[in-house]
Amino acid sequence: MGTVRPQIAGPYGGVRIDILQSALGVPCNTPPFGTMSAVDLNSRQLLWQVPLGSVEDTGPLGLKTHLHIPLGMPTLGGPTSTASGLIFFAGTQDNYLRALDSATGKELWRARLPIGAVAAPLIYKSPKTGKEYVVISAGGASHSPDVGDDIIAYALDE
Repeated sequence: MGTVRPQIAGPYGGVRIDILQSALGVPCNTPPFGTMSAVDLNSRQLLWQVPLGSVEDTGPLGLKTHLHIPLGMPTLGGPTSTASGLIFFAGTQDNYLRALDSATGKELWRARLPIGAVAAPLIYKSPKTGKEYVVISAGGASHSPDVGDDIIAYALDE
């Protein structure tokens, strides 16, 4: 089943596709429901796999639990990686932008967003100062009725 979501200040909308859920609105399989994985493409070996996302902004019957329980939630969106070994990702069902260590998958940092994001983060380096920034467009996540219209930038430490 799908529902149409309006886009703020635009003539477009998005279609929300619901995953297989119980009558309570929760997934029918056991967690984790979403993970980030690293694979060595030469050896085809799984290097690490970590669950991403918490139930903080979701819950049964569409009610937010407000509990940061990291179950690993269904994800949408793609990660962005840097040459310095960071992976940025925001496509979880809680409203966080995360930075992971690309060698281990360990969460190094996270910041609360005003609304969910499914866009891949953008890394920008100022040609004048050499300072690097991570930028994310947060317009809402497909699982949530909440929508927004935010562009958020964070300065990266040296």
